[in-house]
Amino acid sequence: MNRASLVICLVALIFLASARALSRFPFGPTSGEIQRGTDPRIKDCVYRCSIPTIVSIVCGTDGLSYVNERSLGCVDNCLRPFGESVQYAHYGYCSGEVQAIHTFL
Repeated sequence: MNRASLVICLVALIFLASARALSRFPFGPTSGEIQRGTDPRIKDCVYRCSIPTIVSIVCGTDGLSYVNERSLGCVDNCLRPFGESVQYAHYGYCSGEVQAIHTFL
């Protein structure tokens, strides 16, 4: 394999990896996905959840915002084996959170 082919393969792999990350949270992750997705107890469980890309921000009873009710439900299911739970509180961001939506051009 020549050097140009190797560079093309590496660029393609980087592109595919970044596209996968963007497709999981097309407008950027909310605080719930950020904090719960890094919790070592449930990180793998949360990552395996099938979350639709429909953005309908909801606030959980844990005070964190989630991209939609399905995302919140996923976290709830992953927390239950540890005796914890998070439920739907209301639509929209939780009070006091910065509402930052990332735009990808």
